Amino acid sequence: MEAEHAVVAWSDVEDGGQIVTYDIRDEGREYAALDNTRGAVDQWQISAGTTGNLTAAVLALFHWLVVGGGLDPDKVHIAFLAIDEYRDAISPDLRAD
Repeated sequence: MEAEHAVVAWSDVEDGGQIVTYDIRDEGREYAALDNTRGAVDQWQISAGTTGNLTAAVLALFHWLVVGGGLDPDKVHIAFLAIDEYRDAISPDLRAD
C-alpha cells in the first residue's frame, strides 16, 4: 500500500512491542489494531515536518520506532514491508517479494 493510505500502530515494548500496518481504506478495520496500543500514526502524521518526501518520512518513522521506541527491528521491518515507499527504498535482498 502507498504510505498515504498507511496506518502504523504499535504497542509498548513492555507489552511485547507489537506493530501492525494496515490500509486506512479497509472497511471494518478497527483503529485500535492491538491490545494496549501505545501509538498510531497515519499519512498526515508520517509526513508531518517533511517537505513532501514521504519516503524519507517513512524511513524516519522506522528509525524512531526502533531507536526511540525500542521495538524489535525485525518486527518493524516485516510490518513496514506493506508500505510501498519503504519496500522501494530498501535493498532488494531485504524484500520479501
